[in-house]
Amino acid sequence: MANDIEVFSNASLPAYLANTDVAELNGALTSHASVSFPVLSLNGKRFTVVRGDEKKVVMNPRDPDSTAQYIDVVLVRVPKYTAKAYYTGTYNADNEEAQSPICFSSTGIIPDETAKDPVCSQCKLCPKNAWGSAVDASGAVGKGKACKDAVRLAIAPTGSLKDVMLLRVPPTSIRSLGEFGSQLTKHNVPYMAVVTRISFDPNETAQKLVFKAVGFLNEAEFKEVEKLNKDALTMAITGETPEVLAHLASFESKLKEAPQQAAAPAPKVDKVEAAVATGKVTGEVLKEVVEKDNKKEEVTEVSSASEVPGLEDFKF
Repeated sequence: MANDIEVFSNASLPAYLANTDVAELNGALTSHASVSFPVLSLNGKRFTVVRGDEKKVVMNPRDPDSTAQYIDVVLVRVPKYTAKAYYTGTYNADNEEAQSPICFSSTGIIPDETAKDPVCSQCKLCPKNAWGSAVDASGAVGKGKACKDAVRLAIAPTGSLKDVMLLRVPPTSIRSLGEFGSQLTKHNVPYMAVVTRISFDPNETAQKLVFKAVGFLNEAEFKEVEKLNKDALTMAITGETPEVLAHLASFESKLKEAPQQAAAPAPKVDKVEAAVATGKVTGEVLKEVVEKDNKKEEVTEVSSASEVPGLEDFKF
């Protein structure tokens, strides 16, 4: 690297630094640099690799004049969370990279701390996350949600596993991704072990993706992907950064510590009323009847309902 300091290449690390928590100490330095990674965009139902200001449409290798009908990749990491993003104005799914959400959540549980203008403290309570809150370009209210769901996949081209990039699976394709996962699980195959072919559903006008396993990685490739699965850059791509996870852990901890609303006490059941309603009379009920009639004498045993006025028709 151009910024390497020569002293590191000519000297061993001093012994007194052996037990120093370098990551924590240097965190203040690294926190000022935003993490950068390539994005596989779906703009216009075309696979486009975006690297900063550079955009490159993936072309069909068999026909260089046409765009690729599918891409073969490796799913390096699939987060357990469904991310959310709310955009002001009219959202354009074909040009998502050119838009910036004012509120977003990497976990789909609470807004990220870096969200510009959080709408609600919890995603499940947010009105923009409710079905029927979506508004189209004409201003008409739709059936969908104003806050868009997406699964942030960390993927890599089969020929360049270290070139990990982001693919946002749109809401129209989340079910397809889940079905693909079910198929792999049925055959006892981890998603990191296969080459996944991603294509657009030709029967849909929306950006609906189709996922299909077309081969296995070899052992060396699989081990490399296993390492990349927990790499810091990979975790940033899926939105599982230490900051995001710490923010979520703090929220969940406070939620557990919050005083729980006490359950309402069970209504007191009047034994006499219950006996009348069910037709079942016990010695205990008869005793209570006697006490209600201000007969304070001790009832030790009752053998017949005829001994208590009003209960002649009951049998016990």
